Amino acid sequence: MTFQIALCLLALVISIVYGSKYKKANAGIMAMALAYIIAMISGIKPSTLIGYWPVKITYVLVSIPMFFGYASQNGTMELLAKKVLYATRKWSWFPPVSIFLASFLVSTCGAGQIAATAFMSPIAFMIAAESGFSLMLVPLAVSLGSLCGGGFIWCAGYATKMSYLNGIIESEEAKQVMARGAGLEASLLCLIIFAISYVVFRGWKSRTYR
Repeated sequence: MTFQIALCLLALVISIVYGSKYKKANAGIMAMALAYIIAMISGIKPSTLIGYWPVKITYVLVSIPMFFGYASQNGTMELLAKKVLYATRKWSWFPPVSIFLASFLVSTCGAGQIAATAFMSPIAFMIAAESGFSLMLVPLAVSLGSLCGGGFIWCAGYATKMSYLNGIIESEEAKQVMARGAGLEASLLCLIIFAISYVVFRGWKSRTYR
């Protein structure tokens, strides 16, 4: 098993270096080829290797860039970002907070952390480019806001926590209490971290949008 782990790490490094050196090349194809070679060395059947493929994650990674890439190309994302800036143009301190709140709302509506992060990221960077606050706040505001709103009962984060607790806790009621508590604590922690980041990166220093 240790030998297989070493091969996987080596394959990962090779794929990253390959993708970095050849910008037009697809590092994923190289990774898939190396995975097949490692499987052959380890005696794993191709059908078993294909069974390891994370279909749900692949669907998210493929569908979201296609949808939002189209929205970015036709100007929808830019228009939405400008509308947000115009609506809050008198509050120079508000753009980073608006990104956090918007990510929170999108995630809370049931989209979950991954979808909310993918949806808000292009909008957030456009808002940051227009308003001029620190770009370090963008990933923090988006990820923390999405995580903060993703732990409610109707969101995917809650179902994930419940699945983690299956087999560990037998009582359904105890699992629900623990999952709710973990979601509340995570939300509070995200809020605190964002508040600290806002102060550290001076989120109030934004340009007034005209």
